[in-house]
Amino acid sequence: MARDQRPVSCELNGEIIDPSNSPNVSAVRWYSVSLLEIYYPITSPFFGMQEILSMDVSSGDEEEEESEYRIRFGDQIKYIIVQGGIFDEDTRSSMPDLLAALPRLPNGDWTTARVSKAAHRDTITYQLSYRTLDRITTLWHPTKIDVQSLSVIKRHNKWVCSVTPAPASNHTFDFERAILKIARFELEIPILENETALYQIIHTKCPGLAPRFLGHVVEHERAMGFLLEFIEGRRAGVEDLEGCQKALKRLHSRRILHGDVNRFNFIVSEGGRIYLIDFANSKLDASEEEMRKEYEALHRQLAKESNSKSTLRSPTDRPV
Repeated sequence: MARDQRPVSCELNGEIIDPSNSPNVSAVRWYSVSLLEIYYPITSPFFGMQEILSMDVSSGDEEEEESEYRIRFGDQIKYIIVQGGIFDEDTRSSMPDLLAALPRLPNGDWTTARVSKAAHRDTITYQLSYRTLDRITTLWHPTKIDVQSLSVIKRHNKWVCSVTPAPASNHTFDFERAILKIARFELEIPILENETALYQIIHTKCPGLAPRFLGHVVEHERAMGFLLEFIEGRRAGVEDLEGCQKALKRLHSRRILHGDVNRFNFIVSEGGRIYLIDFANSKLDASEEEMRKEYEALHRQLAKESNSKSTLRSPTDRPV
């Protein structure tokens, strides 16, 4: 029997959950576990050490307000969706509390688990899915880097962090520090897909305009991000207007609209060279009017006050 055709009913604590009402019976299994039995240490006999790598936590308690987590269970990375109203906001937002409160998820090749409260019962139900997760398909660079071979030294925002090769990694890298950008969850894949394609154009048509593209980042062979050269420098200011204008003109010469020309998307290196970063909002085949407006807005954006001119450094060392 093929994996997606196997029976999906399971009995736990003497209770059978019938999955016949599931819209995708062939790809899921249902489980139920008593609310009184879901607390356990972060080191679990099912997976070993656990860690939340990314989270998107809802602020409300309505059922439709789901929270999503990307969690490392031993050497596996899984995606957990938690229905609103099951855990309070403090638990949803705290790594140790959330890990202790989740049901004991089994080992295996499932990709996502949806945790919900069974109707009219004091139980938590979880639904496992084995479907293939969405991935970046524009793979133009020859290098692929396993995300678990990297350690975070500083997080810059939800998607971007500075990384270094993990101490236990068996890979050989030609960098000591790099910038990692990933799609934490599937909804973010289209953004990274677009940005990956734009880096291909910049790499071939405008070399040196942006940090070097070091390779595609994969998670269990699934492309979900990329790695960029780390540039030691500072954010641009109004005093860098001329250099930033030249960089933007070069991008516009390829009919690419950057889409977000704030001062934090220009890096001035220690040697004075200016690099453009963050093409998440960029678009191809921009009109002359769009590019003109973006160019004219540059001076105003650089003049905005900010005290964030520090280099990207941090003593922390965490997995991605």
